[in-house]
Amino acid sequence: MYANLGPGHIAELDPPPADGVDVLYSHEYVAERMRERNLYGYVGNSPLQNLDPEGLKACKLMIFAGHDFEAVAWAEANEDQFGDGTYAGVVSCGSRGINDAFGDNAIKSIGGTLKTLTFGNLYNALRRAIRKAKDYARSMCDQHKRGKGKDSDCDSVDITVTCSPAAQDIMRRFHGRKPDLCATQTIHKDCPPPPTNNCPE
Repeated sequence: MYANLGPGHIAELDPPPADGVDVLYSHEYVAERMRERNLYGYVGNSPLQNLDPEGLKACKLMIFAGHDFEAVAWAEANEDQFGDGTYAGVVSCGSRGINDAFGDNAIKSIGGTLKTLTFGNLYNALRRAIRKAKDYARSMCDQHKRGKGKDSDCDSVDITVTCSPAAQDIMRRFHGRKPDLCATQTIHKDCPPPPTNNCPE
């Protein structure tokens, strides 16, 4: 018995049914045996509160700012979220290497390598990273509007900014009249729907 979990994801289920017997496995049964796949991802992991009648999804761009060891710990703690419409980027001294490790799940051209974790370096790099993430969100929504591309099923994009305690402290103490970029929790962008075909059949 096999379960079709989407393009390229077919899994063998255990135990197989007896010959000639059709079995309908529950979502929970499949999820229990396929732990590496998040079968509730299409509703933001909350099937009781969120609906997705068109089979689309909310995509995410996740940004982290802080020291290298904190960035690595953050990436490891969130690695199960990366992929399938979720991308990541890091602003730290060694961010280039960390971002390269995200591979296809990296926010492209996020930049943000710091020489030291000072306010000026942090503020400019994080501002640039947020701007790049907004550009990337726009390109994801363009794919949705055209109905083509690997992220064409994103009907919205959330950009989340997470700062380490050290980065939060630096930003809070020195931002002055500039916005506290570490306090920018989530930036939400709804993607315009693709054009509908109104031609009569």
